[in-house]
Amino acid sequence: MGARDILSRHNIKNAAFVLLALGVLCSLLSALFRLREESPAADQAGGAAANSRQAESAKLVSVSEPRYEFGMVPSGLVATHQFTVTNVSATPVKIRIAESSCTCTSAKLDKDTLEPAERATLLAALDTSAMQAAPVASIALVAEREVKEPIRQDFAVSLAAKIDPAHGVLPSAIRFDSLRRGGAAARAAFRIVLPSIDGAVPVLSAACDGEQPHIVVELSDAPRRSADDFVFVGDTTVDPNKLAEGERQFSTRIRISVARSDGPPQEFSLVASGEVANEIEAMPSVLYWGPSDHMASREVVFSALGDAAVDIGAVECAEGGIEWTVVDNGTDRPKLVVTCVSHAKHAGVHRSSVVVNASLRNGGKRRLVVPVIIL
Repeated sequence: MGARDILSRHNIKNAAFVLLALGVLCSLLSALFRLREESPAADQAGGAAANSRQAESAKLVSVSEPRYEFGMVPSGLVATHQFTVTNVSATPVKIRIAESSCTCTSAKLDKDTLEPAERATLLAALDTSAMQAAPVASIALVAEREVKEPIRQDFAVSLAAKIDPAHGVLPSAIRFDSLRRGGAAARAAFRIVLPSIDGAVPVLSAACDGEQPHIVVELSDAPRRSADDFVFVGDTTVDPNKLAEGERQFSTRIRISVARSDGPPQEFSLVASGEVANEIEAMPSVLYWGPSDHMASREVVFSALGDAAVDIGAVECAEGGIEWTVVDNGTDRPKLVVTCVSHAKHAGVHRSSVVVNASLRNGGKRRLVVPVIIL
């Protein structure tokens, strides 16, 4: 074997070694790149798992049937349902009612602190007489953990119902708009239509929420039969003269309880609302003095709707040179005599006003502003 052959074999061995080293290096680089590509996905998956665990740990309570549907209910019925709230955390939890989406709902918890696995009952009521256009109303609640790291969970329950327009209190809301202090009482009728189950006559009673001396509710004792229904007739009478002094608007809820031997007791609601018109008027409504009216007097006559007696109280005027006196106070047409005693001090057109605080003997007050124009 010559020297050339030996050199050739030596070069082949070196080339093979170089190729093997390059192959190993490429494999290492490929594995490194693959590891870098998989790392963000792993981090993302780990983050999602952590978020999931955090969300799970933030859940403090659970509610059985968070939405309840009553189905078809009579108009004006106050429907109730009990929700169960359970503490699913490992620590004590406080719960409270935050707000309702509608004035037609009310709710009450039998307890506000729950130990782990303990349950509370939320009694929710849906007053169909006050329902808005939406057939669903919700009640928002808050659960809070105060130990360890503070955690808050917001949750809600909802009530849904469809109104039966043929049964219940018809109408479930009455409006009185023609009331006058010193005038006669207003009266409005309503009906209560109840289905007959086995022919037993229901027993009805009515009462207002709180002391409401201006409202009287009367119900017929004996209903009439109409097909398969009992029809009771009721009357609501509002006396504007028995409203509290200064009160012009009112909204009163009337509770109607139904006791029957052929079914569970029921409660209905009727809303009576109204407004008393402004009772006191002043004529003329503007006082005017011309250039030649120095020391001239103007009379403002006050009158009340229903010819009630009017008392003129405090009179105010920020303008100097205006004097006044009250005549026939306490009658049905008292007068305020206003005199411009310093006409010459006013240059050009001057505007002011006289403010009169008047009241009725049988209740009701009004603050009247009479503009003054002096040339």
